Amino acid sequence: MDADENEYKGIRVTKLYIGTWNVKTPLKPGKIQELAEKLAKAQLEIVAVQETRWSGAGLIKKKDFPLYYSGTKDQIGQAATGFILLRGIINNVIGFEAKNERLCKIRLIANIMT
Repeated sequence: MDADENEYKGIRVTKLYIGTWNVKTPLKPGKIQELAEKLAKAQLEIVAVQETRWSGAGLIKKKDFPLYYSGTKDQIGQAATGFILLRGIINNVIGFEAKNERLCKIRLIANIMT
């Protein structure tokens, strides 16, 4: 087992690192990639991001990570939130629901090994 795993009542437990970040308008080219690099350096795997300021909702697939987001219906530059997933967590996503520019949720499935 590596340093992020241990046993709990006969079940192998893997630690998951979750964080949050107020990105303050990543509309400039390269800003999302720069953010993902900082998050990877911090060894985070799931990061809730605020103030992306994108309109609509969806998924942006980058080479090293996906970004799920939920923004205003038609106005760029206002609010918006989302999730960046790093280190292979994309394979555990079973759902994403955009509620509005302030709220969205992501559902993940855990792999339980006994």
